[in-house]
Amino acid sequence: MNLVKASGTIGNYIFRSTLPSGTSKIEFTLIVESNTMKDSKTNKKQVSYVNCQAFGKTAVGLSKVVANGRQLNITKGELKTTFKQTDDKADYRTSIIVQEFLFKATS
Repeated sequence: MNLVKASGTIGNYIFRSTLPSGTSKIEFTLIVESNTMKDSKTNKKQVSYVNCQAFGKTAVGLSKVVANGRQLNITKGELKTTFKQTDDKADYRTSIIVQEFLFKATS
């Protein structure tokens, strides 16, 4: 089973596009704090910068309201790893493909 749930803050990388097929696509970075891991020098929670993508109706919905600094819950997604070989260098990139989401309430 490939099921991902994540919660975090939308970073400043937000890219909207349309595929040649006409399908909407959005890419963004989700900044996720670790619940358990802390930086040994600063004793602050470690963060991960997670690449996220959405397609179709999900992308359209996200595009209308996504903004840098906004809190987002990915309630359903899946991991996808892509591979690209360039100049004898292997480049792997793992992203969350967002299928369902909720925005966190702001106080």
